[in-house]
Amino acid sequence: MILVEPVQNGAATFADAVTLAGQVVALGHKVVIRAERLPEGLHTRDKYEALSLLREKEFGPVSAMLVIGGQSADDIGLQSLRRVALRDDAPVIVFGQFNDRQANLAAMAKIAYVTGREPTCVDLTGRPDLAVEGQACPSFGVVAPMTKRPFLQDLPPVLVWLADTDASVRRPWDGLFHSRLITPVVLTPARNKEDWLHPGAVGRQIYHLGEMSPSDMSRFSNILVIASNIGTESRVLCLINNVTVSGGIVIDATESGSLSRLDLPVIRGPADPGFLHDFLRDAVLPNLTGLQAELAASPFRQRVDLAQFLAENGVSAPGQTVVSPRKVDRKRSRSVLFLPTNGIGMGHARRCSLLATAMLGSGIRSTFAAFASCGPMIATGGFDWAPLVAKSRLHEQENAYDIVNSGRLNGLLAGCDVFVFDGASVYDSVVRSILRSGVPAVWVRRGLWPTMQDNSVALDRSKVFARIIIPGEAFAELNFRYSDGPRHFPVGPVVQRVGDNTAAVRKALVERLGIKFGQLVVTMLGGGVATDMSAQVQTVCAAVEQRRGVLHLILVWPGSVVPPVWHMWQRSRVVMTSHASVLAAASDFIISAAGYNSFHEAMYNRIPAIFVPQDAPYLDNQSARAEAAATRAVAVHVEAGRLGALDREISRFLDHGKAAEIKARLSALDLPPPGNRDAAARILELLP
Repeated sequence: MILVEPVQNGAATFADAVTLAGQVVALGHKVVIRAERLPEGLHTRDKYEALSLLREKEFGPVSAMLVIGGQSADDIGLQSLRRVALRDDAPVIVFGQFNDRQANLAAMAKIAYVTGREPTCVDLTGRPDLAVEGQACPSFGVVAPMTKRPFLQDLPPVLVWLADTDASVRRPWDGLFHSRLITPVVLTPARNKEDWLHPGAVGRQIYHLGEMSPSDMSRFSNILVIASNIGTESRVLCLINNVTVSGGIVIDATESGSLSRLDLPVIRGPADPGFLHDFLRDAVLPNLTGLQAELAASPFRQRVDLAQFLAENGVSAPGQTVVSPRKVDRKRSRSVLFLPTNGIGMGHARRCSLLATAMLGSGIRSTFAAFASCGPMIATGGFDWAPLVAKSRLHEQENAYDIVNSGRLNGLLAGCDVFVFDGASVYDSVVRSILRSGVPAVWVRRGLWPTMQDNSVALDRSKVFARIIIPGEAFAELNFRYSDGPRHFPVGPVVQRVGDNTAAVRKALVERLGIKFGQLVVTMLGGGVATDMSAQVQTVCAAVEQRRGVLHLILVWPGSVVPPVWHMWQRSRVVMTSHASVLAAASDFIISAAGYNSFHEAMYNRIPAIFVPQDAPYLDNQSARAEAAATRAVAVHVEAGRLGALDREISRFLDHGKAAEIKARLSALDLPPPGNRDAAARILELLP
C-alpha cells in the first residue's frame, strides 16, 4: 500500500496529491490518501477522484510514502506523519520546490525526524519536464495505451489542449470538427468549458480537465496537440508525459513554441488550425511509425517515466498491473446494466424494465443500479438491483450523493458489457464512470423537455454515449429533435401492453375489497412529490362518493406518503402497487397525469382518460401530450387548477356515456408500432 501525503494543508496541495495518486494507481499500485488530510474548499473534480483513494486510519501497512509540498511542510502536517505506520523497508520520497540547498536540508531534517528514516528528496526546481511554474506536483508519465472509445467515429482521434478564452481564437478551431481525417478531442480548463457550449457544438468531443484523470485522457489518442501554453496546469504536463512514455507524439502548436524551448521531445507544428489539419494529413499520419520511433529514442522518456522512477527509489512493482484495454470474460454471461434516473413517478425505471423484459430470451443478464424508490418495482419485474444514494437536503454538499454514486458505478461497470442510462439530465457520475470504464453506453432519452430549460449541459454530455435511443411519442407533432447524428436512433414509443383480462381483475377486486361495483374509476396522479395533486384526488373522491355503483381506486407507488383523508371515503380505496397498468386497463376510465408511461399506456391499451398534467418546472411537457390527445378527441385534457371542470368531466364519463365514446375512438386510432424490441435490439448490438 502506497501512501500519498500532502504535507501542507490546503486544497491546492491536496489536489496535487490526488493527481499524483491517480498516476500511481494507473501503474497498478494500491494507493491511499488519509481521510484526515481532506481540506475545506476542495474542488468538485478532486472530490470525485479522491473518493476511491481516501481511507480512515486503518488501511494496512504502508510500503512507500510519497510526500507532496515538502518545501512548506507545516507543523500540523509534520505531526500527522508521526502516526503513519511504515514498514521497515518503506522508502519515503519527498517532492518540493526548494529555493536553495539550505531550505532543502531543513525540510529533509524535519521529515526524517518525524518518520524515523532518511527520505529521498526530489527538488522540482528547474525541472520543467516534471513540474510547472513553481507547482509542487511531480507530473510523471505512465504508460496508458490507446483504448477504443465506442462513442468516437472511426477516424483517428487527436487530443488538443486549447485554453484560450477569446472567442476569435476558438472560432477557427470549429472547422477542425468537420474534418474527415481526424476526430478532434479538445481539452480545456473547467472555467472555459461553458464557452464551448453553443448549439453548433452538441456532441463534440470537448472536455474540461476535471472530467477525467490524466491517464484516462491519454488513452484517447497517441497524438497530442498543445495549442495553448500549459501555465499552471500540472494535469496537462502529466498528459504530455503520459503520451510520451506511451510512445505517442506530442505536437507543439503554441504561438510561442514554448514546449520546444523547454527541451521536451515534441514536434513543432503550425499554430493555425487550418494549417494544422494539413500538417497532420501530410506530415504526421503518413509517417506515424517513424516519428514514434524517433521520439522513443529520446532520453526524456526515461526521466519522466513514473514506473522507472519508483523502481529506482525502492518501491516494489505492483502485484497486478492495470491493463487499459477492457477485456471481456467469456466464461461469465454477458450483462447489461441499467441506471434509471431518480424520476419522481419512476417512469424512467418502468421504461428500463420494459427494455430489459424485451431482452429476455437473448441469454443476456439485465441488472440495475437504481435509487431506493425504484427498487421494489424493479425487483417485481424479476431483475437484480444495487442501491444508489438519493439526493437529500440532509447532505452538507449538494452533490454529495453523486460523488458516492460515482464510486458505486465504477464497481458495477467493471462487471457489465453495456451500460444504459435513462434520464433527461446526465449525472456527473455517469459521465465520469463511462469515461473511466470504457464500457459502451446508451442514453435512452425521451423528449418533451421543459421549454424554459437550459439543455446545453445535458446535450453536451451526449458525447460519451455510443448510442442515443429516442423513444417516440404517440403523435408526430410531439417528436422534437434536440440533436441528431449517426449515433441517434429514434424508435417507436416504449410502452407496456396489457392483456385483455378485465373480467378477472374486476372479479378479484370485488373479492379482495368486498365492494360490488358496476363502474371502476382509477386515479393515477402521483404521490404529490412533483406536484401536489391532493385537491384533484379529493375532487374525484367526492364525485364518486354518492354513486353506489362506482368503485374508485387511488393508485400510488409503494412507499408513497398518502394523506390520511384519502382513507375516509366509502367508495374510494388507496392501492399501493407496481402494477398500475393492469388495474388501469380493467377500469372504465382513468384520471391520470400525462407522463410518458401513463399517457402511452392509456393510448395503446385503449383506456379512456381524463388527463390532468403535472406542471412542476423540471418535468416533461405533459400539457402538450394531453392537448394532442384532446385535439383528436381520444382523451380529455383538464388543467390542474380547474377543479370544477374536472368534476363536470367525471360526471360526463360516468353518467352520459363519454367514456364509451372515447373508447370507440381509441379502438380506431392509428398509432406507431411500439419500439420496445427495436430499442432492445439497438442495445444488444453493442455487446461484444
